Amino acid sequence: MMKEQVKTIGRSILFTSGARIYLALVGILTLYITARHLGPEGRGELAIASTWATTFSTFFYLSLGQVASHRLGKSPTIFDRLAATLLWAAGILGSLAVFYSMLILYFKGLAYFGQVSESLLIVSLLTIPFLIWDLFGTSLLAASNQISKVNKIQIALRSIHALAILALALSNSVTVKNIFLLNVAVQVSSSIFLAKAAFKSGISKAILTGAELKDFLFDAAKLHLNAIGMFFIAGFDIILLAKHGTNQDVGIYQLSQQVIGMVQIIPVAISQVLYGQITSNGLHEGWPAYKRIVIITLITMTVGAVFCGITAQYWLPVLVGNKFQDSLAVLYIFLLGVGGFTLSTIMSPQWICRGYFKTASGLTIGLGLASLGLNLILIPSLGALGGAYTFLFSYSISFLVNLFFIFKIDTQEKRLLSGNI
Repeated sequence: MMKEQVKTIGRSILFTSGARIYLALVGILTLYITARHLGPEGRGELAIASTWATTFSTFFYLSLGQVASHRLGKSPTIFDRLAATLLWAAGILGSLAVFYSMLILYFKGLAYFGQVSESLLIVSLLTIPFLIWDLFGTSLLAASNQISKVNKIQIALRSIHALAILALALSNSVTVKNIFLLNVAVQVSSSIFLAKAAFKSGISKAILTGAELKDFLFDAAKLHLNAIGMFFIAGFDIILLAKHGTNQDVGIYQLSQQVIGMVQIIPVAISQVLYGQITSNGLHEGWPAYKRIVIITLITMTVGAVFCGITAQYWLPVLVGNKFQDSLAVLYIFLLGVGGFTLSTIMSPQWICRGYFKTASGLTIGLGLASLGLNLILIPSLGALGGAYTFLFSYSISFLVNLFFIFKIDTQEKRLLSGNI
């Protein structure tokens, strides 16, 4: 039984990882072009604009997508009502986030946001509702075992995006403005197509009832501290670096982040598949297969990180040019955290589907505050390296916490099988 489950999960992971690997290859092409044409300064400005939009969407989306995943695991029949509820929520929460961000811009001024063009910043902030729906739609489709639809949308849009950047390069028109507008077009299109996939039978007029919505928001409040903690771990660094450094510093740091983001593609893909498999196989029945997938993934990612670290001095200059030479030191430190973020990512469905909202949020907000403190100390003095050291600290602690969680689940499952629970 377990072997069959592992094979089924493995096939889904291969398809999803294959799609993600293709996206990574497309990302390498766009990275190759933009690094050479925009340099650290141009890429730094793009990173600042997009990071502020991501920041506001992180605080305002309230983790409703993750709670929806938990609800679907218990009752798959409420998909249509959940989707309709989240669509309304994305519009309302996104509008509030845009309004709040514009108030900050008006009263604090552009300098508060760093060295970024006002037009780029404003347009980026206007995409917040689409960013929020993107999070909701992806969670819904992954939890209902429809991750293949998400993959197809991303493959199509990222392919068009890469071809457009290639066309700009051939016409010598790769500018910060043009790349930014392409990124916005892809983001908006992704949200629209995710909505079409989620509402293939039309938007349900029925949403969650008052009592359901109350419980829904209560769980979201418990879990959202987790998202805020994650922002302090892996989001505040860019903002702080923009305030204490230059756009070149941000560009150097963000490039290493992007490379690590490509490495993270595999555990993220596996995590999305595992959400759906919990719904299909059951939380308890599917745990032995789930654990085996965790072990295989962790070993594979660790070996891959070692290989990337040994060879980075050769392939990174070829990929992005000599202007990003300083990114090597940052990348080496990031690679040491691969085990931590791999385990954190693929164990996330277990934290959510087992209902450990308070525990997960408490641990993450605690770690996030510690990371915030470290960044405030290290980034002003060490720059990009300070952010990298904080990243390594955060995911080293996360690795130990998730390792303990695995042993805890194992103990619970053994007691359940023996009839002691």
